[in-house]
Amino acid sequence: MQLAVCRVLESRDNQPTSTSDILAYSHAHSLYQGRTSRVHMQGYRRSVRRACNVLCDRAGRSTTIGRPIMWVLKRRWQPE
Repeated sequence: MQLAVCRVLESRDNQPTSTSDILAYSHAHSLYQGRTSRVHMQGYRRSVRRACNVLCDRAGRSTTIGRPIMWVLKRRWQPE
């Protein structure tokens, strides 16, 4: 999961990225297969938030519906 979080933020040049965007990238195959039940989505969101809490800093909240958290990589995890 941490690798997926790093990859999506690096692919976006460490621009602030919402939790839902990271979720869509990291669990694309599961979502494609139709695993969108509340139980599955809750577990997916939890694992993304845990990985983001370790690797990222919160950059604020989005202004869209639901106000997802925006994440950027911590300085120590950014490639040089």
